[in-house]
This record gives sequence, structure tokens and C-alpha cells, in this order.
Amino acid sequence: MAATAAILAIGFSSACDKDDDPIDSEIIGSGHETFSVLATNDNVTIFGGTSWVEVTSAKDGQTSTKKYEVQLKDTLKHLKSEVIVTDFPSGDAVKTFAYKQTGEKQEQSFITVKDSVLTINFVHGSSLSFSVDLTYQSATYDDSKSKAVLDYFPINQGNVVIGSYTLTDLDAAESNGTGYDRKRYERIVTYPDVDGSTCELKIDLLLKKEGNLGDLINAEMVAGTEKITVLSNNPGQIIYLSEMKLKQIFSSGMTKIIDVSANLEASLYVISPGSQSLEGKVAEGSSRIQDVSDNYTSTINQYVSTYTKMRRYITEYSYFTIFTDVTEMYAKYDDGSTSIELPKLVYNNLSDGFTMTQIGASSSRVSYDFRYTVIGDIASYTHEMYIVFNVITPAE
Repeated sequence: MAATAAILAIGFSSACDKDDDPIDSEIIGSGHETFSVLATNDNVTIFGGTSWVEVTSAKDGQTSTKKYEVQLKDTLKHLKSEVIVTDFPSGDAVKTFAYKQTGEKQEQSFITVKDSVLTINFVHGSSLSFSVDLTYQSATYDDSKSKAVLDYFPINQGNVVIGSYTLTDLDAAESNGTGYDRKRYERIVTYPDVDGSTCELKIDLLLKKEGNLGDLINAEMVAGTEKITVLSNNPGQIIYLSEMKLKQIFSSGMTKIIDVSANLEASLYVISPGSQSLEGKVAEGSSRIQDVSDNYTSTINQYVSTYTKMRRYITEYSYFTIFTDVTEMYAKYDDGSTSIELPKLVYNNLSDGFTMTQIGASSSRVSYDFRYTVIGDIASYTHEMYIVFNVITPAE
């Protein structure tokens, strides 16, 4: 289509005022600068340019010529959306067209700009329907003596080209617990030959048809989604949130991403052996750690449960032994075929020490406050727990 064929140029007229002080005007020319694409992105394509009209007017015996200019824009709004369908389309859509003026404003003296829209409706039977809007602007000059429609590019049924659609198969997927077969619907509406430019409106629909997920056959961790958030850190106790994402794989081939999480804690607790009356001096002790228990604690949901592991840090001195309970919770995802442990915190670098402070003595016995301390690292913290009890030893 030639550019000139797309431009509407309505003829102009002039008239004389019969008043004592007449004003005459005559339109002596009109036209436009090259219309071109002004902007294009994922949402719209905008094209336009400057239209003008030149007017000679006479008043009080004086004649003047003035050129009036206005920028006009046409906007093609792309359509990108997800659509739930009962069936995928087959065959082309029934297309209908509707026109409407949507606005009007005085742009400058004697120039009025009107906004109009062409809506194209697409109907693929009962399975799919949608519409797109193509907006264009026009302008008129009117000084009450002379009138003209400025050059513009109207959008109408006769000058848009609707391309065929393509339907592309996509992998089935899940959303909010429902499985979907998916296809991508694409087509282009073209407004060609706008002063040598071609403008496109893109239609991109993700069509989703409900399907059956089938049986859960496997699950795997989504790399990089493990996360631990410390909720509180107190002497000898830490409480935290453990999180991760998992991809569930079903017999239909569909997959589902789920979030799994659990509130967990870990703690140190030193058990006092009570007052000790010894037959000899306290020598440096030896320490070791041993597993005590590993038990189910609670169920969070269908797939996630928590467990508590108990370890015991044991320090043996010459006449008595001190026990420290090391308690660490953890959580597991288990769907019957796959078991995956959530990220957890454990105590590392456990160590201990003691001091003895004399608090009394007799000719044969000496009484001490025995302070025992155990230290453990967890996350970025160091926990230190201690007990104090009475120890009596022979006098030297």
C-alpha cells in the first residue's frame, strides 16, 4: 500500500465574515513530515510524526501566514498473557472489528486532536477468545472560517494485515497443585507501508489446558535454594528456619516446584554431677563424644517431618565424669520414593576446661568451687555453657 493511500487528506474550505471588521482565512497548504516508528518494546509499538497546515488570514486590512504543527501518534498494544482453555484451538479464528472514538482535546489554537481505537476480536469457537486494540490519532484545523483535516494514518480493517497463527507444543507443567498441558499461540497483526516503515502488533498467549499430574515418581533439590535464617540466638540455644525448594517429577512428565521448610533448634546442656568429696587431687580430664539417640519428633505436612539427634559430650576426670547433652534437630522431605534432608546446623569444635577456686579449708580437707565450661561453634556463633559445683579434696 503506498504511503499516500494511507493518508486521509480532507479538502478545505474558506468563507468571509459579513461583520464590520471582517476576518478571512484561507488554507494554502498541508502535509506531514515522515511518519516513523518512535518506540517499540514488549508492550507497545508507537509510530507517528508531525502533520502541519499553513493558513493565510486577514484582519483589519492586515494579511499574515502561519504554519500550525501537531505530532500525531498511533499505538499498537501487544498482547502477552496466560489463558486457561478447555481445549486447544484448531482452525482459524472468527475476526470482527469495532471502532470507537475514545478522546478529544484542544492541542493548540484551532487544532483539535482526536483519539480513536480499532478493536479486533478473535474467537476460536468456545475454547479461546481475545481482542487487541490499535489506537490512532487524527487532527482537525478549524478557525470558524476555514476547516481541514490534517494528514494522519488511520488504522482500519482495510489497511491491517492479520497473519496466520502458530501453535507450539511446550512441556507440561504444574501450577498451584494442578497439572497443565501447554501450548504457545503466536500471531502478528501488521500495519504495513507507513512512509516506508512496517509496524507490528504481537500476540503471544501461553495456553494451559488442565491435565492429570499422575503419580509422583521422584523429587530433586533445586540447586542454590537452600537457606537458613537464624530466628534467635541465646546462651546454649539457637532457633532457626531451614528452607529449600524441590522439584517433584510425575509420571505424566509434568513437574512441580514446592517450598519446604521447618523451624529447628540446637542446644547445649551441661549436667552437674553434684558435690564431690574426693580421695585425691583432680587431674586433667579426657573428653569424647558419642551418639545417644536419633528419633522422630513431629510431622509438619504430608512430606516433611522433624527429628531430634542427641549426642553426648563426655569429660572424664580422675574421680568423676561430666556429661553435656548436644541436641540438634533436623528435617527431612520424604515422599515414599525420595528422601532429602533440609539444611541444618550442628555444633562443631567442641572443647572444655575447668577452674578451681578455694572457698574453705580445714587441717585435712580443702573445699573448692569447681567451674566446668564447655564451648561449641554453631553457624557464626560460639556457645559457652558452664556449671559450678563443690569439690572437696585432701589437704596437702
